[in-house]
Amino acid sequence: MSVLRTLGWVALAASLAAGHAGAQEGTPPAPPANPTTTKETVVHGTPPAGLPGRWLAVSWLDNSTSTIMSFWQIAEQDGKPVVTERFGLLPDRPRASYDAANEQGQRWIPSADDLAALRDAWNTMPADDVNYAKVWTEIASPDGYDESLKKEARTSEALWVVRQRWDASPAAAPLSRQVFVYAVNGPEDDGYKGTLDGVTVAAVPAGIPIRFSGAFRLYRLDPAPPPQPRGLIARLLDAFRGCRR
Repeated sequence: MSVLRTLGWVALAASLAAGHAGAQEGTPPAPPANPTTTKETVVHGTPPAGLPGRWLAVSWLDNSTSTIMSFWQIAEQDGKPVVTERFGLLPDRPRASYDAANEQGQRWIPSADDLAALRDAWNTMPADDVNYAKVWTEIASPDGYDESLKKEARTSEALWVVRQRWDASPAAAPLSRQVFVYAVNGPEDDGYKGTLDGVTVAAVPAGIPIRFSGAFRLYRLDPAPPPQPRGLIARLLDAFRGCRR
């Protein structure tokens, strides 16, 4: 893991790790796989279109072959995305290719077959043995960025950002908290790519944070949802523009 030297990122991570007071109230997420974990999603700004569906987030840490995976199921409530973090284990086929990459000292990049196997096994994925009391997710777009996102070089020019805070339960001691900041920089195939910054905080010794950074890919597992129909006013403006040509 590489230690981040950017003071702006230190302030960003520290403020998020300390809490998210003042965040707008989000809509309740879908029932989590682990009923003891509460989950909350907040949206700041205009969310990107086409997010509903199942996603695999794969992150590769700088100066390392380590791979971090997250399984996101995104629904839409009241016109806003709601993220459910699935704590599961890779099914057999992608797990075999992941283990092979580790044995060869390489980063794991899922193949089309791996993604298909994960999609097919999504509802029957073995549950991971984790102990998190709460998972808080924020999806922010440039028109909703707070000052920390505007000032940090890794996020200020991002198309949109996902920030997550995982608060551990006492059973997970000495782990106290994990924070992830995904800055989406552009599309990649049928998904997205960007940078990851994160912090892991352990209660002992003295709550010292371990910071890491890297790159990530978001792989869409479902077909993209159809575009929303344009409103009446937008259609009238389109017709007016056509008459002026």
